[in-house]
Amino acid sequence: MIALSLSNIGFSVGVKDIIRGVSFSIEEGDKLAVIGVNGSGKSTLLRMICGEYTPTEGTVYIARDKTVGILEQDDAFKISNEGDNTVLSQMYAAFPQLVRDEGTLLRLEAEMKNAGEDELMRLSGEFERINSRYIQGGGLHYKSRAKSLLVSLGFAEGTHGLSIESLSGGQRTRLALARLLFSEPDILILDEPTNHLDTDTMLWLESHL
Repeated sequence: MIALSLSNIGFSVGVKDIIRGVSFSIEEGDKLAVIGVNGSGKSTLLRMICGEYTPTEGTVYIARDKTVGILEQDDAFKISNEGDNTVLSQMYAAFPQLVRDEGTLLRLEAEMKNAGEDELMRLSGEFERINSRYIQGGGLHYKSRAKSLLVSLGFAEGTHGLSIESLSGGQRTRLALARLLFSEPDILILDEPTNHLDTDTMLWLESHL
C-alpha cells in the first residue's frame, strides 16, 4: 500500500528552479535515503512533503490515515505548551491527550473523595471512561518509554529535569529527535539526523530505525 507519492514535483523561487520533475512513491515499510550535495534542494523537498512548502508544480499525496513527523536540519526544538519546559515534560508533550487525561483523572479522584452518592456515580462513570481511553492510548507505559528513549539518545537520568533553555544547540537537536521518535509518526522524515550524535548513539539510531 502506497503511503506517500510525489508526482512531477517542482519548486521555484522567482526564475530560479530549485527542484524540477521529482517523482517517486513509498510503500508501507519502505526506507528511502535522499542524497545530494549541499544546496541541491534536499531540505526543500522534505519540507514540501510535510506541507511546510507548497510545490510550484506537481502534487504530493499522503495516504489519508498516515501521520507525518519531521526532524529538520539542526532543529532548534519547538517548545510545547503542554506541561513545563523540562526535558522530560517536553517528551511527555509528544502525547498531549495522555497528559490532559492524566490531569483529569487526578482531579476526578480528588472530587470523588468528597462527593455525595449521586455525584459519585457520575464522577465514577466519567473516571472509567477517561481511564479506559488513557490505558488504550498507552498511558501506563509512556513515561517509562520516554525516559528509556532519552537515555538511549544520551540524556542521563540526572538531566531529565533540566530546563530547555539550559541545553546546548546539540542537546536541543537530540531532544527534538527523541520526541519525534517517541511520537512514532507513520511517515518519519529525518533531515541529517546524525548531526550532534556520537558513534554509539548513531549505531543505536540505526538499530532503532
